[in-house]
Amino acid sequence: MTRAAFTRLVKTRSDGAAVPLIIVDNQPTHVRRIAALQAGADDVVASPLKEAPFLARIRCLLRARDTVQSLRLHETAASIPGLAEDALGFDAPSSVVFAAPHRADAVNWSARLKLLAPYRMRAFPIGDMVRSMSLYAVPDAFVIGVAADSPDDSLRLLAEIRARVHTAGRCADGFGPRR
Repeated sequence: MTRAAFTRLVKTRSDGAAVPLIIVDNQPTHVRRIAALQAGADDVVASPLKEAPFLARIRCLLRARDTVQSLRLHETAASIPGLAEDALGFDAPSSVVFAAPHRADAVNWSARLKLLAPYRMRAFPIGDMVRSMSLYAVPDAFVIGVAADSPDDSLRLLAEIRARVHTAGRCADGFGPRR
């Protein structure tokens, strides 16, 4: 059985559809990666595995699954008379921050994706992102570029995000400077 057939089999079963599926591939070429993702895999990682990034990816996929399940529960509750919440405040588009070692990269990613997604997007060089985190509301997602020759700035940003995300408040519009 091929990886793609296995992935489709797992993802089409009712008891496997919500399970995050990571394909471990010893030769994750672009074509193989795309085939696995199109078949339903949530991610493809290279073997041999690096323990810390792999565990972080698993945690991320589990959080994403929990969020989807929570949203489905909200939708179900909203359809039951007496349990529906006012939709006000749920209509704001998601916000994404792009941070890269070079501002041009972050701006390029943001510009290219803005054509495809209705998100509010901001782009920063990593150094500016660390300095300006307290000026902006916590975004819904971070995309962080890592320079292969000097990943330290990206790792510091990630540590800063993790230290602040749970305690930082959101502003009224969800993505502007704090008031």
